[in-house]
Amino acid sequence: MNAYCFQLSVMFEKNNFYISLHRYRGKYDHNVNEIEGLKDFDFKIHIFGKNGISEIYKWDCEGNYSILKHETLSYGCSHDINNIEINSLTVDGYVHLHCFFNNTG
Repeated sequence: MNAYCFQLSVMFEKNNFYISLHRYRGKYDHNVNEIEGLKDFDFKIHIFGKNGISEIYKWDCEGNYSILKHETLSYGCSHDINNIEINSLTVDGYVHLHCFFNNTG
């Protein structure tokens, strides 16, 4: 019950690159109850771009990861990267990112 199920979504829209982390219901979390609270966690993404340029984006448990009754996912939290930044963080048109999840609780 109340498992740590997350989904990372990435989207490019209106000259911005969005990376969002959402919490999902676990296999046995019935949608008749709201899911609140989390154990502490840290989630980091390292993006490696051109000429040794890199960026680190961090998420923690302070975001909006509650799942409302009758919903399957949380609102989540996102990082927006504008078009100028993402240009230096792509290599041959691709974004290379590495994800690190740490349960600190």
